[in-house]
Amino acid sequence: LLQKLGGKLDYVFSSEADYEDYFNMYFPDSEHILFDRLSTQYPISATEIRDKGVYSYWEMLPPAVRESYVKRICLCGVESTGKSTMAKLLAAHFQTNLVEEYGRAFYDNINGCFDIDMPEDFHQIAFGHSYAILQAVPTANKVLFIDTEETYTQFFRLKSIGEKSAVLSEMIKSRVNQIDTYIYLEPHNEYEMDGTRLPVSQKQRLQDNEQLKSLFNEYGISLHIVDENSRSRRLEKCITIVYDSLRHVI
Repeated sequence: LLQKLGGKLDYVFSSEADYEDYFNMYFPDSEHILFDRLSTQYPISATEIRDKGVYSYWEMLPPAVRESYVKRICLCGVESTGKSTMAKLLAAHFQTNLVEEYGRAFYDNINGCFDIDMPEDFHQIAFGHSYAILQAVPTANKVLFIDTEETYTQFFRLKSIGEKSAVLSEMIKSRVNQIDTYIYLEPHNEYEMDGTRLPVSQKQRLQDNEQLKSLFNEYGISLHIVDENSRSRRLEKCITIVYDSLRHVI
């Protein structure tokens, strides 16, 4: 540190008198200046944060620090399993924001349909979704809910043009979106024709479901499966999974 600063530090600031010996050893030519020693202006210490966890003192952390601890929770599953609704319910429960499915917005913007696509569309969808996540993280309150991710995009590309994208595979393998927890909703909701979806038989829907789960497994992604029929039970299970994720801080 001294070398990077030109070999000299005139002053070092802290609110800990116990740091005096440390600074005398490593910065013998510097003056140690104490401030807010009794923690009256900022009633917190790094020791307390380490002992009780960052989420216990979230409001005391600088925004730049919070970003590193936002838990990214992704809602996964085949079409019409309630991912978007669940993401909104969870965001409301945890008083935070969410990133909506980018693919839907992508096709809405070009007045296109999911059955009319180009191979490059899937890359643009993945890139746009990743950018939306980066934009949402700074204002997230401890957790950020994400509606689908690039494995789902790869799944649709595979179904649409019959082959995987090397670009998408690299994004998935490198965990470019740094998702902490994947919540997978089994297809218990009734299939809804919302104007953007093609008709799908129950048999095909179940086959797609197994194929998507296999794709996650192929990429080494662990899923928290939510298999409850009741909507209220599904929500309760998802909330429990999120709280469990918040208890594990890396």
